[in-house]
Amino acid sequence: MANKQLKPGDMAPNVQIYDADGQPVMSRDLWTDGPILLTFLRHFG
Repeated sequence: MANKQLKPGDMAPNVQIYDADGQPVMSRDLWTDGPILLTFLRHFG
């Protein structure tokens, strides 16, 4: 499997993520009104 990195301006893939309440949501459903910013954090708790 090739490691494809997104470049600035690329469309993000539509993936299932979890909201602040732990409910699953498709990422594409979050940007119906405009762009979104996704932040990925690593937690070593």
